[in-house]
Amino acid sequence: MAWPPGGDSAARAGPFGHVLQAGSINAPRTDAGDHLHAFASVVPVVMLTYRVDPDGNASFAYCNARIKELFDLEPAEVVQDGGLLFARVDPDDIADVSGALEQSALAMGPLSVTFRVRNPRRGTVWAKWRATPVREADGHLVWHGVMADVTEHPPVVDPIALNESQFRFIIEASPIAYALNDEQQNITYLNPEFVRTFGYTQRDIPTLADWWPRAYPDPSYRQSVIDEWGRRLTTSRASQTAFEPLEVTIRTKAGDQRIVIAYAVPLAEAFTGAHLVVLYDITKVREAEAGQRRLIEQLSHSQRVESLGRLAGGVAHDNNNMLAVILGKVELALRQVGKDDRLRSDLLDIRQAAEDVASLTRQLVAYARLETTAPSVISIESEVQAALAMLRRVIDKSARFTHSAGAGLWPICIDATQLRQVLTNLVLNATDALRGAGSIAVAIENVSQEAILSILPPDAAPTDYVCLSVTDDGCGMSEDVVARVFEPFFSTKPRGKATGLGLSTVYGIVRQNGGFVSVRSTVGEGSVFSIYLPRSAEPAAAPSATQ
Repeated sequence: MAWPPGGDSAARAGPFGHVLQAGSINAPRTDAGDHLHAFASVVPVVMLTYRVDPDGNASFAYCNARIKELFDLEPAEVVQDGGLLFARVDPDDIADVSGALEQSALAMGPLSVTFRVRNPRRGTVWAKWRATPVREADGHLVWHGVMADVTEHPPVVDPIALNESQFRFIIEASPIAYALNDEQQNITYLNPEFVRTFGYTQRDIPTLADWWPRAYPDPSYRQSVIDEWGRRLTTSRASQTAFEPLEVTIRTKAGDQRIVIAYAVPLAEAFTGAHLVVLYDITKVREAEAGQRRLIEQLSHSQRVESLGRLAGGVAHDNNNMLAVILGKVELALRQVGKDDRLRSDLLDIRQAAEDVASLTRQLVAYARLETTAPSVISIESEVQAALAMLRRVIDKSARFTHSAGAGLWPICIDATQLRQVLTNLVLNATDALRGAGSIAVAIENVSQEAILSILPPDAAPTDYVCLSVTDDGCGMSEDVVARVFEPFFSTKPRGKATGLGLSTVYGIVRQNGGFVSVRSTVGEGSVFSIYLPRSAEPAAAPSATQ
């Protein structure tokens, strides 16, 4: 009979067959006599003999008629094919029966195992098999024993074992990270959520000494966490109170930062150093709180900017009235002086300064959205030249400033004031990136749609474009900064040094006019902002007159 038994009564005994090669115990081989048959017919239990020969073949040498009640099998059937009996054992209990037999054979000790039987007539019944092994002179290992029907008194599940099983199930299914360490500070267990959250396995962090530098790579922060952790453990132990939760930032195996609430639960009443560590990840909560604070700050900032815009609009209109007087008086004065009069040069400087102030005022009004835009087909080169004439005065003298334009530039359709605003924001942004000496290059060129297919956004028009680029060799930006550079209120400059609206305004104007923006940047090497505006099929109008 094979183990697990099959249909062959002379099959292998299974995992404990090798024990039959051990030394033998001299014991007489007995056969059932008439007196045994008489006794076996009246006892209320199954009596049976199970034997395994030196080659590992197993069979039932004897069983009484009570086998019928327990297994719904005749004695002759069991003796002829013991596999029939084991086929009635519940599959979930086969391992228990096999293990009990093996242990009994190895130790030559009593066999005691309780298991379920699938009885075709009665359904599931419980059986308890008790037997004592002996080794006969010919090498056979024989168990003489009984099987009792214990269905009315099934085995009681060990509550401690049940609690441990339930505890393990809860811990392993929990969305909270758990870890166990023993008295020697060895990490003895990490639940699946711990591995998912932090990436570390037990092989990565076998001890707390391995955990600290991985979780807290900064030495000063690590020491502060260790000190605070120890202080709270000591307080918890001395006061017999719960461990006070500690908020810490842990570095994962992948290099990410996770914000967690950490606390420890001692594993014994007498604190020995072994405890369960609970790490509750609150990263998303803290990010949501930070996002809410940013929204509140942005709303407040937006309200201040709106108020400033209204004020700027009122001031701008007043400035325009005063500038009109200045420009008018200058024009009258110019008519009264000759070409060689030395006052004429001063008057021309005054007129130029007033015109520059008027241009700045128009940009301020447009930025405050107090002036309706009026797109028209223009020559980009003439408008850029006019804007650069003003910008050269605000660019740091130590910076090298260059401007180039391709031949035969196509016309574009945009409000001239908006174009100047775009260029102003880009050049000032490049100037800030230089932080002193460096170079800024403004370039304009025609670009066919075939040349920019790889960067053309899905919603962009499939046409030719005119590209206005501003290049600097300043500090550059990381990929994370580039990804957010057009977000409203986002700025890498110190608080109070920028509104975070410059580049978002650029992006909004360009998209409003059917174009798109491309950014390339490398930390330490500089940035390139490229503005692509659609080519207009109509010819450009005459350059706008200065007002």
